[in-house]
Amino acid sequence: MFCPSCKYEYRPEITVCADCNETLVTEEELKNVVEDEKKVDASPLLNELKELENSSLADESTDFPKEIDWVHVARLNSQAQSEMLLEALHVKDIVAVVHSETGYFGITGQIGMSSYQPIGGGYSLFVDSNSIEDVDNEAKIIIGEEWEKCKLVEI
Repeated sequence: MFCPSCKYEYRPEITVCADCNETLVTEEELKNVVEDEKKVDASPLLNELKELENSSLADESTDFPKEIDWVHVARLNSQAQSEMLLEALHVKDIVAVVHSETGYFGITGQIGMSSYQPIGGGYSLFVDSNSIEDVDNEAKIIIGEEWEKCKLVEI
């Protein structure tokens, strides 16, 4: 049995995830959940990010590039993971934004609620398309094996 939110595997007699309080699903059902997550329409968020690039938040006082080809790279399962990865990416000057149900955090700062609602309340990682390989390398170091479960793109 697997948790559809955090993807952890449990013994067959367990029915609810201890961390997420989600009802567990079979391996086949989990595959369907993962496929559905990959189909999330991120276009509303990508449009918001494009608007942000042209807003006053992207002025001379920030290092926020004007032209970014945003890619929805992964859906992380915890705020702690998201923050650790985001910090590591920023240390390496990789532009990245994490979006959760409460808004954005990262290079843009917290800007409030959004119309984009990730499945299961996860944390969506968006990066510049030019940085995907660097992000993959950093995420493997920080998140480890779980990174492969979180990725939404082939790298």
